[in-house]
Amino acid sequence: MNLNGSFRRWWCALLWVVGTASPFVSMADSPRVKEKNLIAVEVLGRGGYGSIQYDRVLHRRFSIGAGVGAVTATTYAVARSLTSVTSTRVEPWYFLYANYYLAGEYLSPFLTAGGTYLSGNSRLDFTFWPGAGIEFRTHVGPTLRLTFYLPKVSPIGIVPGYPAIWSGLSLGYCF
Repeated sequence: MNLNGSFRRWWCALLWVVGTASPFVSMADSPRVKEKNLIAVEVLGRGGYGSIQYDRVLHRRFSIGAGVGAVTATTYAVARSLTSVTSTRVEPWYFLYANYYLAGEYLSPFLTAGGTYLSGNSRLDFTFWPGAGIEFRTHVGPTLRLTFYLPKVSPIGIVPGYPAIWSGLSLGYCF
């Protein structure tokens, strides 16, 4: 009986079991799995100049969310005397989105897509925002996201006045 060969086979089998079980053990302790809720404030991003958002993890790699932001809208009107009247006001933007996390537990790259709509003047404007970013999430505590959106590739059409890539920075709290 070759004891050295038996020991090597046993050692390889043990390493295989530990190696295949370790991703499941580590994902069970992942911040997205344990702390499923996130409340965040995003500067710029899909909610205009700033927004408040909430998202919930449905699966270790998938979350959905909603939020509200604000933009200033300028309206122009022509009076009977042909005088141009300008009014500027803050209008709310509402949005729904989904994130798909590609890898990682604490530092995770992700893909995102969602829709933002602005209702005003008896019409509804809707824009689709695909994007990608990276998220740093801790256990019960701060979360930081940097996201790059592509508003000009919207299937609805080009969003006037926006650059080709629009970025957002979110600071939140997960629980």
